[in-house]
Amino acid sequence: MKKLLVLVTSFLLMFGCMMLVSGCGGDKFAGEWVGVGPDTFRGGKLIHRIKIDKNGSNGKSYMVAWANLDLDSSKPENNAVQLQWRQGNTYRFGGNLNGNTLTVQTPGSTLMFTYQESDKTLHFADPNSGMDIVCKRDDDKHTELHKITDEMLQKYKESMQNRHPEYTYQDPQEPGSME
Repeated sequence: MKKLLVLVTSFLLMFGCMMLVSGCGGDKFAGEWVGVGPDTFRGGKLIHRIKIDKNGSNGKSYMVAWANLDLDSSKPENNAVQLQWRQGNTYRFGGNLNGNTLTVQTPGSTLMFTYQESDKTLHFADPNSGMDIVCKRDDDKHTELHKITDEMLQKYKESMQNRHPEYTYQDPQEPGSME
């Protein structure tokens, strides 16, 4: 019995050490992120979808894909308006990690992605424009994305119903995955 107890204790200590060395929670940047920020061209809000992947074995190099998603509508036909999610171009850039900030150099700006341990969010900032968007990690089922799109769709429909009560608004299909 004593040998079994020593064996189990040794195994648990070894397992604990492996978890400590490996980081225990995986990479805090890698994955898909989603947040809402201002549409600087048309006004209103945009959904920002961000996908971050490790690039290389040094642990400090990443690839970042970023695309905007917004709600668009067709011209009214028989007092019905079809709504649709429109994804903008996907931009891809390499970036380097320094502490809790991933810095990405683009042709027009330096983008910064800062991980906040306290609430497990990612702050997506462009110091040139003053943009700072709080993003939440999305899962395989896109739970966060669906929460945000549902909320944005509801606000849009309420706003449009106030301006054009004669129209009916048909819900869009769910947004597709990021390309």
